[in-house]
Amino acid sequence: MVVFVECRTETDRDILEKELIKISALTVGRPKKKLPTLLLKFVPIEMEDAEIKSTILQRNNLLHLSDSVLQKKFTKRSFDDARHVVIEISPCLRTELLTIHKLKLQWSLCEVEDFITVTRCHKCLGFGHTARFCQNQAKCSLCA
Repeated sequence: MVVFVECRTETDRDILEKELIKISALTVGRPKKKLPTLLLKFVPIEMEDAEIKSTILQRNNLLHLSDSVLQKKFTKRSFDDARHVVIEISPCLRTELLTIHKLKLQWSLCEVEDFITVTRCHKCLGFGHTARFCQNQAKCSLCA
């Protein structure tokens, strides 16, 4: 069983965490923070995944953010000469890229927008969980 506890201050959290660690039957952990994701539209098909970060930073005058996280998660859609790529980035770089709105990649301009995923259960048609962890009754996807 997993129990989530929210504390009002970091001091309260630290005190609670120290006390819970003393109990051997419990495992204490903090949830991992997710990095924001962006959708890059019309990335040239010949561009390698490894060169996406360096090209974005160099061609768009963002070298001052070179220590930021920027990694490809997956390709969403492919066309004959381009593809849509979902990247995971640090929050400060996300802000910069969204203000630019169109990135220079090689000889083309790529549109940038937030990529938001919604978790949905295909068993009960609810949101926030998947069918694997669903304890609700099954519903018809046509008439619910």
